[in-house]
Amino acid sequence: APERVKAVALLGSNARPESEDMRALRLAAIVLFEQGRVEEVLRANVSFAFHPGRVGEAALIQSYMDLILRSGSAQLIAQNRALMARPDARLHLPRLRCPLLLICGDADQLTPLECSREIASLVPQAELHVIEECGHMLTMERPDQVNALLLHWLGRIA
Repeated sequence: APERVKAVALLGSNARPESEDMRALRLAAIVLFEQGRVEEVLRANVSFAFHPGRVGEAALIQSYMDLILRSGSAQLIAQNRALMARPDARLHLPRLRCPLLLICGDADQLTPLECSREIASLVPQAELHVIEECGHMLTMERPDQVNALLLHWLGRIA
């Protein structure tokens, strides 16, 4: 919708459809969410969300847990179902004509850097930034860097 969208910023994003392995993991997580075992699932997977060097930061991890737990199991189930049904956006990316900012953590295990590089390779006007020593939770791990990149980019496209 070029008449409505002036620019797009994607943080830790993936344009690929869900793999069968990930779909199976999400289905198993949904079952546990439905059983009220949200915190158990989150704690078991927290190491995938952050840079390995940050997993021991109790305050950061608790902040993450509080944020996700506040959203509730229904929201987590809906989010996982949406990701499982995600179409292959790579087919449409070459038609994107607006500025595209991509930001990814160098140690993102949930949407690895190769996913951002793939998106950047498909969109001619894409701009990719990699944040060092950062996992998937960019805005929690490196908020100042993310904000600086976004503000600089928004200033250029305004």
